[in-house]
Formats: sequence, C-alpha cells, structure tokens
Amino acid sequence: MSLVGEEFPEEVPLRAEEITIPADVTPEKVPTHIVDYSESEQSEEVLRQEIIKANVVCVVYDVTQEDTIDKKGSKIPIILVGNKSDLRSGSSMESILPIMNQFSEIETCVECVHALSRIFTISDQDNDRILSDAELNCFQRGRHETTWTILRKFGYDDTLELTDDYIYPPLRVPVGCTTELNHLGYQFLQRLFEKYDEDKDSALSPAELKNLFSVFPYTPWPDSVYSSVPTTEDGYISLRGYLCQWTLSAYLGVHRCLEHFGYLGYPILMEQDSQTEKTMDLEKGQTQRSVFLCKVIGPRGTGKSAFLKAFLGRSLLTDEHCCPTAFSLHTINTVTVSSQEKYLILEEVDVEAEFLKAADAACDVACLMYDVSDPESFNYCASIYKQHYMASGVPCVVVGSKADLPEVKQHHGMSPAEFCYKHRLNAPLRFAATANTQDNTHIYTKLAWAAMYPHLNGSDTNGTSFWLRVTVGVVSAGLLGFAIYRAISRHK
Repeated sequence: MSLVGEEFPEEVPLRAEEITIPADVTPEKVPTHIVDYSESEQSEEVLRQEIIKANVVCVVYDVTQEDTIDKKGSKIPIILVGNKSDLRSGSSMESILPIMNQFSEIETCVECVHALSRIFTISDQDNDRILSDAELNCFQRGRHETTWTILRKFGYDDTLELTDDYIYPPLRVPVGCTTELNHLGYQFLQRLFEKYDEDKDSALSPAELKNLFSVFPYTPWPDSVYSSVPTTEDGYISLRGYLCQWTLSAYLGVHRCLEHFGYLGYPILMEQDSQTEKTMDLEKGQTQRSVFLCKVIGPRGTGKSAFLKAFLGRSLLTDEHCCPTAFSLHTINTVTVSSQEKYLILEEVDVEAEFLKAADAACDVACLMYDVSDPESFNYCASIYKQHYMASGVPCVVVGSKADLPEVKQHHGMSPAEFCYKHRLNAPLRFAATANTQDNTHIYTKLAWAAMYPHLNGSDTNGTSFWLRVTVGVVSAGLLGFAIYRAISRHK
C-alpha cells in the first residue's frame, strides 16, 4: 500500500488488494504481481496454494516481536523483511542469523533502515532534516523511483551492501605519479563542510564531525587528526584543517580516500566517475602539483616532533593538553609560495640506527635535522645525505634545531656550513621551538620552494638569476601540465 499510494497509510486493512507493478518502473524490466496474505482472514490451505504459484516468498516480521520470525516456507527463494524498524533501536539480525543458517531457502534478509538513513542524509543537502521537492528530484530526476532503484543508484546491491565497483573504483597509480584531489573534489568537500557547520563558526565541533560521518560504517578519521592539522583555539577542526586532512588522505592512501568519498555520496551528488586527478613529475624539472611530501629526518631527541607541531602553530605542550593520547607522524598545512597556496606534508622519520631504508627516504624534499647543542648529532645527517640524497636529485634542506641553546662544535670532519657548501646545499637554517611561530615560517616556505623547484637545489634563492629561472619554470610547468592532463584524460 505504501508503494502504490506513495505514503504510509494511517489505517491499514488486514489484507491489501492484489497489485501488479508494471515492468517499466522496475530496474529489471519485469512485471511483478504481489499477493498479500492475512492469517486472520485466510486459511493455511489458501496460503499453500499461493506459495505453489509464487516465484518468490517475502516473509515480513515485526522486529519488535521476535516470535513473528518463526515462519517456514517451501523450497523456493525466501526473503525475510524486518518491518517497524523505527520502533526498535539497533538491528534484529542477531535473531535472524540462526534461522537463515537453518533454512537454505532464505536468500537474504532485508533491513533497509541503515541504507535508507544514509541516502536521506546524503540527499538532505541543506541539513534541515527534511527532504524538499528539489532534494527529492535531485536523486529521483523527477520520477517516482522504486525503493530498489534508489538503493541501487546509491551503490547498494541486493544484499543492501555497497558494491565493490561503487566503494572501491579501480585506480592504478603509475610509478612516478602522485595523487591529489581535483577541483571537483575540493568543491564537494567545501559543500559538505558548509552543510555540517551548523553554527557557522568555520569549524567542525566533535558533534558536527560525528554528524558528517554518520553515513560511514566506522569513524574514518583517527583521534590523531587533531594533532595533524590546523585547529581553532577551541581545538575544533577548522576549514583549512579539514581540507588538509582530506589532502593528506588522498596523498597517502588514495584508495581509502576513494572509499570515503563513496560513503559520502560523491559519485551521486557530483555525477563524476573519477574522484581524483593524477599529476606527474617528469625529470623532476617542473610540476603542476599542489601537494608535497617532506621527510623530517634526524637522530632521536633532535626535536623533530616539535618541528612538526610548530608547523601548525602549536607546541608539544599544547598538543599534550588538547589530545594527550593522540600522536601522529604527519602534519599538513598550507604554505604560500609565489602567491600560490600549496599543501606541505611533514612526516617524521624516527630511526635510531644510521641506516635508513630507501622507502623511508623517498620524498619530494628532505629536511635533515641536527641538534646544535649535541656534538654527535650532525654525523647522522651527513651519513643519511651520502647514503640516499647525494646522487638522487631529491632536494635537501639542513636545519639546526634547538637554536635557543648554546651551539657546540660538531664532531664531524667539517662544520654543517662547510658540509652544505661542499655539496652545494643552502646554508643550514636555525629552528627553535621556543621562538615565535612567525620566526620559523621561512623554514617551511624554503622546504616548499625546494620541493617545487628541485632542479634549483642549492641555488641562491635570494639572487636575481634564481627568480628569472623560477619564472621560466612556472611557464614550462603550465605547458607541461596541460599536455599531461590531456594525455591522462584520453586514457581514463
């Protein structure tokens, strides 16, 4: 009756009239004849006769009364449907599983509440808990779609599970390529942020973030997210921090990022097949990329963690206060380079031995950090540079940490400044966790510059010739990026 009348009837008779659903309104294009049965109005013999004629039996039970589940059918496919799910919290599947295991005729059990709740949440674009005519038409395209048509449109299969094709779209990332969100991805994320930022304070509180992730079967972000991205003074995820976290997710784990976009309804709301865009470096000369990875490498106790926190304008003490149990090896923030906003990821590489695996050394720029107050500290940086970076073409920036302490002579064969001069590296930069945040900003900018223009590694970044070469590099990057974009588009 709900199907035919397109609303829930206030008065429900004991038995509904027989109806036929035309073929043109079903996804399978097959006419479906539905016969209702009432135990109070009809006999068991009538029921047996109807079952003999049936191609499939739908056994409807009341999820609030478990004894209504105890029904048996014949050797034809049976679908169990849990009704009145709004009157019960949680699922009734625990009661169903023993019956499904006992009777092989049962093909599936349907409890639509979770799937339909996700569809409602995705479709409620203004987050007012009501579907307007426009929001209904957005996913129905002006037609009165059947429930199963809508479920399949939102990625569900016959068992009400999201299909692999929907949640895990195929994407092969060639060697030498990195993954970033394209402009459509950022537009989608911006709209989601605005939807769930109910108090319009340009930040997501824990409650607002929980609402955003209500369409997930699990919490997609770890607690350490608060120590990885920029937050407000109240410790909430700011818009910049929110976009930073998604950028980090796309860079470090693109397939998991695609899965998350699927749960959020990106393929439906944006009507796009591709949820990411690939960009490429050729010969490490120029790049159209917006996201860069910096490995922060140095002996234990050098101050790498403090360096990562300072990138977010925080200190280890403030982080311990806001999220004492959460720790992350990554921080990400935006850096402005030549009026362009780029994302820079800092990853702390914590190793005690002097040997570093090649995979741990791979990055866009390496930050080799030593403690100016420890005479043995620079030996490690020099060793790592010779092992992994001297002949690799990966730019390196040397940073002397704890610059607020008295500097001692390093026990290496030459001073850090002499080492950098010999290997055509820029002079060591000085970092102090106690310094004002603005005093350290130039270090992160230099790291982003080095990642963007690796071919200028060791150049004097203050000279006129440097800026001339940067200008040429930007023009070349634009031409190269357009050619690569077209090549990738042809092979999508």
